[in-house]
Amino acid sequence: MTEDWKSPLTCVYGLITKPFLGQTIKEAAKDAIQAAEWLSQQSGTTCAAMFIFNDKEIKVYPDSDPERVAEEYQGELVPPSEAPPLPTKEELLELCERAASVPVSEWCNRDTPAATEQLGQAWAFLKAGCEYSLKYDDRLQTWWIDISHPTFATFEYGGNEDTETFYIPTKSRLDERNGKDWY
Repeated sequence: MTEDWKSPLTCVYGLITKPFLGQTIKEAAKDAIQAAEWLSQQSGTTCAAMFIFNDKEIKVYPDSDPERVAEEYQGELVPPSEAPPLPTKEELLELCERAASVPVSEWCNRDTPAATEQLGQAWAFLKAGCEYSLKYDDRLQTWWIDISHPTFATFEYGGNEDTETFYIPTKSRLDERNGKDWY
């Protein structure tokens, strides 16, 4: 057994995530802790998640404290470089339209149909005026967008709005692909 095993019922997954540009180590730790919580719930055992911050792998568990992780590594790491300027709502709509307009003859990834459908949903929510927040992922040249919108339960039972996460490719990613499948 390695030191990663706390008991015979504990497992460690090699889930490695890279923080978004401009994200602090505390924010990156929170995201990885959420991933570890989800993995633990799915597997029924305690799982760890790892994230890379400035080329250093940092392991966290569901019960890890993001403050403590930030304090432990603060002296060794510096935040990633600044993210590009946030696109306006109009620019996001244009990116959705451009990315969803790739002809089917140019599709070359098994996930392209679902990605195109999700772009349509994101476009519709943005066009309708739903609230959103953005994060930039430099590794994927992608904008991750959280969009809040009402659901059936919102209207029927007074429930809360739902928040869904979508990804929208950046202008530079679309430019690189020159009208071909960006996914």
